[in-house]
Order: sequence, then C-alpha cells, then structure tokens
Amino acid sequence: MCKIHLEPSVQDCQCDNLVAAYLRLDPPTGRLLLHFLGCSISPDCRQRFFANRSFRIEDDFPLPIPVMDALNLGGHSFYLERGDYPLLEDDHFLTVSLRLGSTAALGVPQRMAA
Repeated sequence: MCKIHLEPSVQDCQCDNLVAAYLRLDPPTGRLLLHFLGCSISPDCRQRFFANRSFRIEDDFPLPIPVMDALNLGGHSFYLERGDYPLLEDDHFLTVSLRLGSTAALGVPQRMAA
C-alpha cells in the first residue's frame, strides 16, 4: 500500500496496482474495514498482494489527514499497523479488517499547523 485517495476517480496516480476500495470504521472493534472492489484488481495485483487469502502491510502506514477527517478520527493521528491480515472474499469484494494504531498511544507529540 503506497497511497489512499478519497476521489471516486484517481487519474493522476502513477501506480500500476491501483485498486478501488471502500473504507469504513467498525465501531464495536475500532478496526478499519477496507473493502477492495474485486473487479478492479488485476490478475498480477491479485497474485502479488492478495495471495493465500491474506493482505500484508509491511510497514506501519500513516492514514492521510483527509482520510482521518472523512472517518471522523479527529484529535490525533492514526496509522494502519503492519502485519498479515486475513481476507474475506465474496462475489464483489475482498474485505480486510485492519488494526488502527494511534500516535497518541505511543506518546508521539502532535504537530499542529498554524
């Protein structure tokens, strides 16, 4: 995972592995559900990133501010925790439930824009 865009159509992205997905928070668990649209995943991308019914995040991935704002995650920064996550696949989506880490829990000071 290299970027998350909120636009319905990302035309300036240079990534060969662009995949459409929907994001939502699961309030009971506090996890971020990422629903990848199956028809937007190329065979190469599926083999490379979704093999063995799992999705791997190799490094902690900071959530962009627009994504945190859209999910109403105000107050401090969040990141997706690295790890291997099982995929749930149905007729239309590959869904992964991701652990959200908070920089506040790590004691990382917040940078405020003036």
